[in-house]
Amino acid sequence: MSPLTVAFQSIGVSEIPGVKTDPRIAKMYKAVGHSEPLDDSKVSWCAAFVGYCLKEAGCKHLNTLVARDYLNYGHSVPFDQAQPGDFFVFWRESPNSWKGHVGFIQSINLKEEIVQTIEGNASNKVSTMYYNIPSFKSRLLSIQRPEQLPKIKIASTETVVASVIASAVVAGAGIQNSSPVWLWIGAIPVAGIIAWWLIQKGLNLWK
Repeated sequence: MSPLTVAFQSIGVSEIPGVKTDPRIAKMYKAVGHSEPLDDSKVSWCAAFVGYCLKEAGCKHLNTLVARDYLNYGHSVPFDQAQPGDFFVFWRESPNSWKGHVGFIQSINLKEEIVQTIEGNASNKVSTMYYNIPSFKSRLLSIQRPEQLPKIKIASTETVVASVIASAVVAGAGIQNSSPVWLWIGAIPVAGIIAWWLIQKGLNLWK
């Protein structure tokens, strides 16, 4: 699952009026190191949303509530090379202020000059937002590309075959007192897998 997928699935999460915090937003705060009760109507949570999405996707994330901290995460890319899943950092109040806003780019339509985003703490909820490109660029500090997802190690054919054989041995031990007919039936698929593996090994030798 990508960070953008997590972001998309979070659309609609909204603040609770008053001092209470939506449990899903509290989970975002916790994901970035803040398990203490926080008032989501007073404590900005756009950076917590981005950190939560990155963490849920298995990516490196930052334990921060400061949007501009993401200027130092991943690597910067030009606007014309932005792609879905990159995130943007806006300035807030002033380009020189420490305050900012961060969210994910969902799409850029150059023909219509529209940038579509998914943001936390946008109108007090996780929202899909639309900007015309000039307006988007006027507030933009940077577009950052997240760290890559960790690679998933795929088991080799040999490992799979060994696992099947081991399972068959265990199964055989469990039915050792059963009829020999059942033992033969259980051995047929194992023999087929082994034969397939040997054929594949043989074909690879001739490549």
